[in-house]
Amino acid sequence: MIYRTETQEDYNALMGELERKGYKWVGGEKPTERLSVWEDEKEDTCVGFGIYGPVYYGSANWFTGRGYKITKYKAPKQEEQR
Repeated sequence: MIYRTETQEDYNALMGELERKGYKWVGGEKPTERLSVWEDEKEDTCVGFGIYGPVYYGSANWFTGRGYKITKYKAPKQEEQR
C-alpha cells in the first residue's frame, strides 16, 4: 500500500496509525521517531508499507514512475471540543 501525505498533519497521523499497528521503518525505528521525513518531499511525500514489511518513503513521482497506485491519506478529523 502506498499513501500520499500532502501535509505534515496527514503524515504525522499516518505515522501514529502505523505505529499502533506495529510497523517500523527499514532501520527499525518506530514510525513516530521519523516525523521530519515529510520535509524531504513535502506535499509529494508518499509512504509505503506491506502486510509484514517495513515502512519506507519516496516522492509521488518515484512511485508513479514505477507503476504504483497511490492513495491519498488524510488525517482523521478531530471532534470539536466544547
